[in-house]
Amino acid sequence: ATVSRVLNRSGSVSKVSVEKVKRSLKELDFDQAKTGFIAILIGGLSDPPTDDALSGVYAEAERLGVKYIIGGECGHMWRVLHQYMDTMNGPADFLEVPVSPMTGTVFQNAASTKMVHVSEFTADLIRHGKLKLDKSRNSHVKATYHDSCNTARAMGLVEEPRYILDHVVDWVEMPENTIREQTFCCGSGTGLNTDEIMELRMRSGLPRANAVKYVKEKHGVNMLSCVCAIDRATLTSLMNYWNPEVEVCGVTELVANAIIQEGETRGDELTEGLRTLV
Repeated sequence: ATVSRVLNRSGSVSKVSVEKVKRSLKELDFDQAKTGFIAILIGGLSDPPTDDALSGVYAEAERLGVKYIIGGECGHMWRVLHQYMDTMNGPADFLEVPVSPMTGTVFQNAASTKMVHVSEFTADLIRHGKLKLDKSRNSHVKATYHDSCNTARAMGLVEEPRYILDHVVDWVEMPENTIREQTFCCGSGTGLNTDEIMELRMRSGLPRANAVKYVKEKHGVNMLSCVCAIDRATLTSLMNYWNPEVEVCGVTELVANAIIQEGETRGDELTEGLRTLV
């Protein structure tokens, strides 16, 4: 089968069967004739960006013949895309203004970059009833949400992840002065995610850890969610140190755990963690 090379969270390259992806999309009335609409970018852009890192995204999209791009859970990607892409590598005239083939939504905010965030895309699917979700599949999870610096404070992506969480899990906000545009840094972004400076990382992330501790003690929170792959990695170490009872996941992982697929075989329901974590 034709394969697509996609960067996974650890940064290594894995092979993903395009035919398997097509079968999954078909369950959403996303037939094979429409699968050329989208290329998926998981992350991996440099910060600060380089011309090669940015141009490679558009070059690969053009090679694949897609019509627009969906960006994955990566904070640096989202900021770099919107602040540098057009200047350094635009305009992307070979791509189209993103239109969801399942809902008909036109993402006018992406008219220039031709790229939408996976949280925007998923929230739109949920809003139009295109995803079958069973919130009870996450009944063992009490979540809270971390606004990543690049997506929230820098780029204003704050409502879509929360809309998704409302439909897939029981969750609570951290204190008002620690979220949205006032969010705290994870303490280990960009090049700081290394064990050699672990003490600095743990001290830098203490404000976020304290906010998580507050909702853990008050509401029984046991899961910290986010929409940034760097946070997904760095917050795990932070929670292991300051709040070892709290796990970390991506919002999309909670969606995956709650989604109902035709003909699925799930076995016993989980009492802890997520299927994407085991």
